[in-house]
Amino acid sequence: MNNNKGRKEVQPSFLHLPERKKVLVTFNDRNQPIGENADVFSSFLGIVSREMVPITLSDWR
Repeated sequence: MNNNKGRKEVQPSFLHLPERKKVLVTFNDRNQPIGENADVFSSFLGIVSREMVPITLSDWR
């Protein structure tokens, strides 16, 4: 079954920011990003972690 039908690759929203622009990210009492820039911050962290953290485990069980 092909679940990719009609899916498009979307660029993360932080790639559309001007170079060196700082984004204010608000955190709740559990240190989770909240507010309008939470998704920008989360996307950025996901990309950085995929690029910087090697996956060395072949099985997560």
